[in-house]
Amino acid sequence: MSHGISFTTTNHLITAHTSYPSNGTSWIIDSGATDHITCSFGNFQNFSKIKPIHINLPNGSVVIAHLSGTVQLSSQLIIRDVLYVPNFKFNLLSISKLLTCADYILNFYNFQCEIQEKKSLKTIGLAKLKHGLYHLETYTKSIHTSPKTTFINNFSTPPVTNSNLWHFRLGHLSGNRLNTLHKGFPFISKYVDENCDICHLAKQKKLSYSPSANKC
Repeated sequence: MSHGISFTTTNHLITAHTSYPSNGTSWIIDSGATDHITCSFGNFQNFSKIKPIHINLPNGSVVIAHLSGTVQLSSQLIIRDVLYVPNFKFNLLSISKLLTCADYILNFYNFQCEIQEKKSLKTIGLAKLKHGLYHLETYTKSIHTSPKTTFINNFSTPPVTNSNLWHFRLGHLSGNRLNTLHKGFPFISKYVDENCDICHLAKQKKLSYSPSANKC
């Protein structure tokens, strides 16, 4: 899906009162799209009028985009210069546009695609393979009641509770040492044996092997 026409935004910026995509249509990671495209006006965080752009759709028809804006897919993943095409049925996340405008890394696997920050290697987006297409996992406004809500994906840690608060504060200190500190500083809670994903991943030197019946 390409048009080869550059565009410039005007100074008339309009802010929309939305935080996360509210449309039920998922976002598809597309290597053939030259620009991000959304079919839902409610996805925009802010938008502005642009010079009309002719876009060639896969079915051969040509549509014109008059608006472009910013869409916040999560608290850490924001895409800009998203074209608004109301008579289109999908939301497209352009790989070339995403890598050109920001320092991201996209890792494709059998069943998913990870979007990472280039410097910190922090996973900020996850797409699952469905019917041959990678669908980005986003969260609607019914879940996110505030723009400050943290984006949660499969790589997130469990919520910090009062029982394991000091375990997190002290850099995932072991249970024995945490109990020793409790004796001298009673305000530090005792160690509670809870599942901590970070502790397991930090001690794991490599990913586990997949089950196999082959023997060397």
